[in-house]
Amino acid sequence: MTKKLYEELANILQARRHCAKTLDTHREWFERWSDRIEHIDKHVLPSGSGFDSDSHVDIDACTDSRIVINTSFHHMDEHGGYCGWSEHVVTITPSFIGGFDIRVSGRNVRDIKDYIAEVFEQTLSAPYEYPTELVQS
Repeated sequence: MTKKLYEELANILQARRHCAKTLDTHREWFERWSDRIEHIDKHVLPSGSGFDSDSHVDIDACTDSRIVINTSFHHMDEHGGYCGWSEHVVTITPSFIGGFDIRVSGRNVRDIKDYIAEVFEQTLSAPYEYPTELVQS
């Protein structure tokens, strides 16, 4: 069964944390889990269309009860020219009624935080399966 991205990411982060505790015997898997996070950063999280500096999982800020993603948004003015950046932290936490809650911090330039939350909610709710051609035996 294919999991949603947020579920898969939570599992990957938990497995990586577990391997980090015993690097002497689990270094290979620690690196595999790290590679999976890097793949999600580069190929799955929002990129382009304003998210021009890419998005990345803040591994050190993630815990068993939250996923933290750093992102930036490149704003445009009414004439279509770029007019500045805003930095944001997207925090995902489990919801008591299923799924997850999302919080976006940072400056709310032109109400951008609502848009960022919407984009990340769609991305994280989508089905995700790590590409089989990237799985190492």
